[in-house]
Parts: sequence; structure tokens; C-alpha cells
Amino acid sequence: MKKILLRACLFLACATINAQVTYTLDTLTNVDSLIAPLNKESFTSGVLYDRVVPIANLTSFNTATNNVSSLPHFEQALYELYRAAKKTKFNSVANARKAYVSLARKNKVDIGIINAQLHRLNFNAENNQLGALKLTNKTLTPINDKALFLEKDLLLIAPLKKLAIGQEITYAFKEDLFFEESSKKIVTLTAQFDGQGSHTIIQNSQFINKEVAIGYATTGPKTLTFTATYTNGSQTTTKGSLYVSVASANAMRNPDEGIEDGNITATLPFTGYEPGDLPILGQLDYCIFDLSTPYLYLLPHLAFR
Repeated sequence: MKKILLRACLFLACATINAQVTYTLDTLTNVDSLIAPLNKESFTSGVLYDRVVPIANLTSFNTATNNVSSLPHFEQALYELYRAAKKTKFNSVANARKAYVSLARKNKVDIGIINAQLHRLNFNAENNQLGALKLTNKTLTPINDKALFLEKDLLLIAPLKKLAIGQEITYAFKEDLFFEESSKKIVTLTAQFDGQGSHTIIQNSQFINKEVAIGYATTGPKTLTFTATYTNGSQTTTKGSLYVSVASANAMRNPDEGIEDGNITATLPFTGYEPGDLPILGQLDYCIFDLSTPYLYLLPHLAFR
């Protein structure tokens, strides 16, 4: 009984609300009915970003002011792309998480990779002339000879934990966490881990380095820099971020003993405060562990995945 009560208390202490937003409102029918009469010759990706609420702001990613991703951003991006493709491409966040290394392996971090092409309608609601379409009586009508759909190439790479703990962190690259839906395939991918030299991860379109171990001397935020070279010879550089806590050897012992982690998704949505607000399904990440193992020092950090 004592152990059950202890686990229940630790469950409450460790649970944190996940930032991932899940909308129950299905906008697919509305948007697809609007574009039904349009010439879709320039819509080649099958990924229409107008189908989702663009929280991840993917159309402005890979720019000078927006080019660093992280676990929450990666999951939000994957969620939006999966929905924008009408669930026919990419993967759901829930399924992707099944490939993540356990939270118990606090000194190992998976890297998620998204190489994608997406489209959005060339529509400017404030000034139609800046786009190619106008909306009248719930009908989109072309108004000039501009492209009706705008294409965006996206490279997004992120560590799939917010916090890693250890004097040496192993970064892992997996086929299951590599989402490529683009005519521009990645031929070569190199990585720099907080400025500690360059490592070739993909060469000739094949993973040649699936794990890279990096030593850290100081605790703090770390930036990972990735450069992809594509089949057409062009390149894109993007970044990912996480926090590394350099732990003592004693704190790092028995990394897999006595830990269980998981997540729960609400069945009833929060419907908002105003008419028209989008319903949101809350999500909860939790950790359960036994006090017989030396993990109490982790309590302040369990909000980090």
C-alpha cells in the first residue's frame, strides 16, 4: 500500500501538461471544397498548409529569423504536416513517439528529420491584389495570372528531448524518425553538435552514422547545426536546440532501473471561451519511478522530454 501511495504521489509530482495542441475541428472539407473549382496544376505536393492552424509557422521556417527547432516545435510541425496531407503522408505524433528512446535513457537523444514540400493558397485576405485569388460568396476566384498555390521547401531537424543529462550525450538517427516527402531528396547531411566538429550522417542518400557521442564539460543550452545537400545540388542549413545538464557519475548510474513513462490524451476537448474558438484536446506526459533508485534530483526537470 505504501508503494502504491508513493507512486501516486510521484505521478502527480512528475506529470506535466504537454504543449502539443490537438484540434478536433476538421477544416479539410471546408478548404477542399473551396479549392475544388481551381486549377491545381501548381499544387504538386498534396500538402495544403491552409488545412491546419499554422502554429508551427512552417511557411516562414528556414529564414534568418526563424530557423531553430526543438521537441515541441518538431511535434507541432509533424502534426500539422500530417493533417495538411489529409493523413496520407508523414505520420501522427502518437505513432512517431513510439520510436523515441525511453525517457529513462537520459543521456541518449533521438534526432527527428523532416524534409518536405508543402503548398498554401496564394490568397491575401487584406489585399487580394497581393495574391492570386479573391473570396466572394464562399467561392475562390482567380484574379490575375499569378500561381494559385505557393510552394515551400522545408527542412526541419530537432533533438527529440528538451533535456539530456550526462557528461557524454549520444545522438541517434533513425529511419523511423526521418520524414521525407519532397522531390528534392537529401543526398548528404552533416551535423555539428554545439560547434564540436562536423559529422556526416547521410551520404549518397544512406545513413552512414546512426549514432554520434558528444562529450560536454558545461551545463546549459546547446545548439545543433545541420546542413543538407539535395539531389539538385542546393543546400539548406537549419538548427535544433536542447538543454544539457552535465551530471556526476553517481547520478548517471542505473539509467533504466525502475522508470516508467507515457502520455495521456483527454477525451473531452476544451472548447474555449468565445464562440468560434477551436476545441483543444489536452495532453499529459508522466513519469513514474521508484525511490529505491537515485532519481530524486530529476524532479525539477521532468517537464523536459
